[in-house]
Amino acid sequence: ESSLHVDYGRMRVPKLRVHCVIVCTRARPEGVRAVLTSLGVSTVKPDLIVVVDSSDNTSVCEVVEEMRILIDSDMKHLRSSPGLPFQRNRGLDEVVRRFGEDDVLVHFLDDDVIPLPTYLDEITSVFETYPEAVCVGGKDINRTQVKKSIFSRLMLVDSVHEGKVRASGFNIVQSRGN
Repeated sequence: ESSLHVDYGRMRVPKLRVHCVIVCTRARPEGVRAVLTSLGVSTVKPDLIVVVDSSDNTSVCEVVEEMRILIDSDMKHLRSSPGLPFQRNRGLDEVVRRFGEDDVLVHFLDDDVIPLPTYLDEITSVFETYPEAVCVGGKDINRTQVKKSIFSRLMLVDSVHEGKVRASGFNIVQSRGN
């Protein structure tokens, strides 16, 4: 019996052995610092942290270099064209280049989300409980506060009522904490 698999009745599912975190950012060095700091105290250390940066300056790169010596995970800073899809694909290319496509769990984190220390454990347990799952999402409970603009409210893009969709079809609700 292979120790590289978990048995679920008749289904044998590979264990998720590699954790890779991709953080996409644009000119938010302090947000990146906060995300990396929280990953540094994670109960499961990521095998690779990829920071994909579309900034016009080197401030994020400098933070990654500074944090590299404080965190016990391999880190890579990559430049990218602006746009979340471009950035995520750039990060995924690096993950596949390093680890291939099998047995890899990829975590996409925004640069304004601070994962709790048990985040990677919790996500892994969902995949172990539901081996047929291919994607897991959840509510941000530890998100840094972003001040909502009156413009967003007037243009019917944002709402103060979670779960209510505005006439514009949008409801972008920032977490207001617990």
